[in-house]
Amino acid sequence: MRTKRDERHIIDIIFVLALFALFAIASVLLIAIGVSVYRQGAEAMGDNSTVRTSYAYVSEKIRRADAEGAVECGSVGESDALLLSYEINGISYTTTLYVYENMLTELVARSGLSFPPSAGQPVAELEKLKCQQVSEDLLKITLIETGGEERSLYAHIRSNPSAGEGE
Repeated sequence: MRTKRDERHIIDIIFVLALFALFAIASVLLIAIGVSVYRQGAEAMGDNSTVRTSYAYVSEKIRRADAEGAVECGSVGESDALLLSYEINGISYTTTLYVYENMLTELVARSGLSFPPSAGQPVAELEKLKCQQVSEDLLKITLIETGGEERSLYAHIRSNPSAGEGE
């Protein structure tokens, strides 16, 4: 015959097991939610970092090359390009920034020479670069990332004669 003491003991064990199971399920759900939030944050940071890198790279190249007639829009193949000219020891060079095979690409060569688009060095992932001369001293450069999001950079060309003397 069972006593009340035995019944209470079984209920205590069932309560502890149920509490442990509830704790285990809550822990697994919390970990799953944490992993999902972390993954989304990491992806957003990666995407944002790619665009910021391209944006900062292009704007810094423009600042360094800003001299009279040294910054202009052009093309490489069928793609828009940003042409940055400078002179070292009497030799004229052009840095060309363009998109080739979904990569922002940079090609540094002596001015007047032509190279295939594949000759450039990839810098960052980017779907397209658009360059537009808005006015005599203002360029609009639009960077389109692989997801289709567009970011525009307006560059005021100050034409500082001491700038653009080297990379």
